[in-house]
Amino acid sequence: MARNMKISEIKRLGYSPEESIYYDVICRTIAAPVAKFFMILGLRANTVTAGMILFGIASGACLARGYFVFGLVLMHIFLIIDASDGYIAKASDDCSLTGLYLDHLGHYVAHPAFIAGLSAGLFAYSGSMFVLVAGLIAAWANVVERSLRDTYNYVFYKNVCRAGLKYESVRVRGTSFSYRVRSFVVGMMDFPFILNAFTIAYVVGLPFTRAQVFMSYVMIAYGFLMPLYVFYSVVKSASSRRLDVELRGVIGSVKQ
Repeated sequence: MARNMKISEIKRLGYSPEESIYYDVICRTIAAPVAKFFMILGLRANTVTAGMILFGIASGACLARGYFVFGLVLMHIFLIIDASDGYIAKASDDCSLTGLYLDHLGHYVAHPAFIAGLSAGLFAYSGSMFVLVAGLIAAWANVVERSLRDTYNYVFYKNVCRAGLKYESVRVRGTSFSYRVRSFVVGMMDFPFILNAFTIAYVVGLPFTRAQVFMSYVMIAYGFLMPLYVFYSVVKSASSRRLDVELRGVIGSVKQ
């Protein structure tokens, strides 16, 4: 039974490497023991994923009410659960499309809830409408950016299937310098990097009683940079016909 598996055995199930060092550390260290705990409780992977979504919503609610420490901690817990539910699914042989759907839904709900909640809490603290607007723009841009990626993948793999190729035979991780730079920029605009940026701003500002002020600076910068990045991504992909080029390259390499 899955609940009888040792933590070392759970770790050997593996995980999908991420661009984020922080998320990789979570997967290698905390996620497996947390997954073991959930399996002892008899929880299924989809149940854990649904609970993850609630943690994300609770984080946004706490931040909006000005409970910044609780909100930040809850969002870090969200990430830990996000890394552990995959282990549970593999250990229990319970991988499913429903689980994948819930996982994607969790990111669509929790990430903007965190950003919007934090901007509301900072607005209540400072009264700065600029911070609130920046946060709401950032929350919207975060959803749009994730939608762009998911839509890109949907169109890509839909046409891969039409070409009669196997899902596992395509999409090799890039190694070029431009790919690494682009991946780094994407990581800076997304979670968990932005969560860590707010966390560091709070911790650094706390001794100076300026934690909320430092987080406001991060929020304003994020609200300015995130929509610019989304606009750049759309223009770049459309002008370079990146989707067409990538698909033709994949089909050509497989046929060779």
